[in-house]
Amino acid sequence: MKVDFKFFNRGGGNSIEAATAKELIDNGDLVVVDVREPHEFHGGHIEKSIHIPLANLEKSLHLLPKDVHLLVVCRSGMRSLKACTVLSKHGHNVSNLKGGLIAWINRGFSLSGGWEVIGKE
Repeated sequence: MKVDFKFFNRGGGNSIEAATAKELIDNGDLVVVDVREPHEFHGGHIEKSIHIPLANLEKSLHLLPKDVHLLVVCRSGMRSLKACTVLSKHGHNVSNLKGGLIAWINRGFSLSGGWEVIGKE
């Protein structure tokens, strides 16, 4: 499925809701970059995420492909928004997960690692 990510541009930001992100990830249309700290990432993350803490992002840009669309995630969406600014300045095609992993979990979507979604059926 070919996706026009310009559709997601809203008010100076490029954010995607959790449900839409899940569908695009499942279809292989997004590569997930998690910019949280190592202890947060190891507590639970979206499966197949690339982990680069925000503090290491600029020196790790060479590790990220420019020929794919990146979905940048963190806990609440704030650090990932900062990361999106950095990545897009360096020529990467990026979107932010609106509401971060809090929104992801609240939709009942699973994480790999140690976190368990409690209270979801």
